[in-house]
Amino acid sequence: MARPEFDIVVIGGGAGGLVVAAGGASLGAKVALVEKHKMGGDCLWYGCVPSKTLIKSAHVAHAMRHADRWAIPPHAPSPRLAAVMERVAGVIRGIEPTDSPERFRSLGVDVNLGDGKFVAPDAFEVNGRRLTAKTFVIATMFLWVRATFPRFRYDQIMRLGWKIFIPVTLVWLVVVGLVIQSPWNIWK
Repeated sequence: MARPEFDIVVIGGGAGGLVVAAGGASLGAKVALVEKHKMGGDCLWYGCVPSKTLIKSAHVAHAMRHADRWAIPPHAPSPRLAAVMERVAGVIRGIEPTDSPERFRSLGVDVNLGDGKFVAPDAFEVNGRRLTAKTFVIATMFLWVRATFPRFRYDQIMRLGWKIFIPVTLVWLVVVGLVIQSPWNIWK
């Protein structure tokens, strides 16, 4: 068997995948990262960051209304939704460079933007490029895994756990954020 091109191929450039890619590269591993949409994933663009920013604005408005708890005269704020949403966009813009392809390339990660699929137990293909590795880390949304492994029944794929190591033929598959039962028949 030919030596794999990478030590680790991370599939998914969201919060989990970026941590694995940066951590692997910082430890000297040769790492490739695949992201099909936007680096930073749902956490940066749609979930964690926007929601926490909105929640912070709501907490500040609440604290202003109830400032008398801290011996400060209360004030009834009148939030402007457009300004709040601009703040959300500004927080995202502030974090985006940290999650960018350029930053990860500067860390030594081979960043590949595009949709891909497993073509062999030790190979993942994206944009016609075949990435081979000793270890694959799937750090993607649940629905992607269902589409990629269509032979699994729904009850065989569950959202649980953080890092589950599953031996697959000659490589290791690290699944972040879910557990796959019975992975042995993936490539039959």
